[in-house]
Amino acid sequence: MSLTGNDAWPGTRPDSAWRHIAYAAARARAGDTVSIRGGDYGHEHVVVSNSGSPSAPIVFEGYNGTPVLNGGDRTGQGIFLSGKNDITFKNIELSMYLDCISVVSGRNIILENIVIRACGGLRSDGRGIQLERCTRSTIRNCEVTDAGGVGIFTTESYSCLIDNCRVYGTRTDIYEMDYYIVMSWATGNTIRNCTASNS
Repeated sequence: MSLTGNDAWPGTRPDSAWRHIAYAAARARAGDTVSIRGGDYGHEHVVVSNSGSPSAPIVFEGYNGTPVLNGGDRTGQGIFLSGKNDITFKNIELSMYLDCISVVSGRNIILENIVIRACGGLRSDGRGIQLERCTRSTIRNCEVTDAGGVGIFTTESYSCLIDNCRVYGTRTDIYEMDYYIVMSWATGNTIRNCTASNS
């Protein structure tokens, strides 16, 4: 992936890279690694269409700088997975969506080195990172700032790990974050080496 890419190209080498992350997410298959060159990719809604496998996950990884997705209007979802397994996202930044990353009914999902800034709608609305009905998934080395409703939210999820994450708020207006790390209707999960704070 590259800001100078073209979705009509093969997408198999840096000099024939695709342009849009959403385009790659609709096509990636088990064992594929989608390398995303750093830069501002703007207002994309990334929906992952396929699952990986335990031995051949699908990996979306920023390199040579941080790729940034900016929703711009605090609506919609930046990255969405539903019923998909064995997917990794790492080294990516998102901001200004209602829900920056939302995962529903996933297994072996890894979110690593993700930065979330200024997402969510009005007070109590929106999520930075959400795992719903997920198992054996990991949120590691992530930072969530000013997420509106909840910074990191897991519900009906089992055997998941939140490790070395920082969730904090700086706003005191209608976009003030209500909750920082929440686990509801969830068992067998671990929160380790995390901090939550506000201004």
